[in-house]
This record gives sequence, C-alpha cells and structure tokens, in this order.
Amino acid sequence: MARPQVKPYGIFKAIFAEGQTDLAHRLGLTQSVVSNWLSRGRIPAERVLDVERETGVSRYAMRPDIFGRRPLVNGKSRKTKDKRPAGR
Repeated sequence: MARPQVKPYGIFKAIFAEGQTDLAHRLGLTQSVVSNWLSRGRIPAERVLDVERETGVSRYAMRPDIFGRRPLVNGKSRKTKDKRPAGR
C-alpha cells in the first residue's frame, strides 16, 4: 500500500518568510501568483529553479516528486548555498 504524499509545507514557510510580494517581484510575477502556489502546496516545475536561485532553498526540498532526494557527495548531503543578499 502506497503512503500518501506529504507536501513540504515547512519549505514553503521558509520561502515565503521574506514575503510573497518580495519574492513575486524578484521573479517578475504578481503576489497573487505566488499566493496561489502556497494555496496549492507546490511550486510549478517550471519555476522551481528560479525560486531556488532567488531564495537558496534547494529544488530537492521544494519538489522531491520531480527532483528526487538530494544527491549525496562522499556519503553526505550536498547543500545549496544561501544566495540571498546579506541582511535578509
């Protein structure tokens, strides 16, 4: 029996902690588009890499259904660097 898929809500909290409006602006979108992602519980596949670039949150954490688990390097998880500007 398959387990129900768990949506990574904690990741969305991390992404949107800086504010939906700010993230939307940085992505060239409206706040309502980003709000819809939060309501649906997932970021569209075509936007995941953009969000990763802007927030530093890894694609593996946002959409494990597409990207799978984070690859291991020498038996350890490789982390995405936080690319947010200083002071955030």
